[in-house]
Amino acid sequence: MGEDWLIGVLTSRWTAAASAYVLGLLTGWVIWGAEKTVVDNIDGDLNGDLNGDKPDPAALGALRDELKKAQSLLKAETQDQDGVNETVERLDETIKRANGRLKLILKSVKNKK
Repeated sequence: MGEDWLIGVLTSRWTAAASAYVLGLLTGWVIWGAEKTVVDNIDGDLNGDLNGDKPDPAALGALRDELKKAQSLLKAETQDQDGVNETVERLDETIKRANGRLKLILKSVKNKK
């Protein structure tokens, strides 16, 4: 009974596919140097670059300034967008009123015919 189960598992397509997947993972790990990255992450700083160097504080300050500038531009664009939204809403209301007036005029013209 146990031999039938083992033969069934070994001849299954899923076994071949799972074996190929695991072999591919292991091959990729060996090719791209998994040992180096594991050792670097244990010994080095995770916030640094791949060589274990710490980031430059001046560069971080410059990035922080750029982010502040980007946020201020985003707020300005949002304010501009709010102004455009208000204008579009007023225009929409005006068009609806004009459409209502045109319907009344068309109705009165049809009634006079």
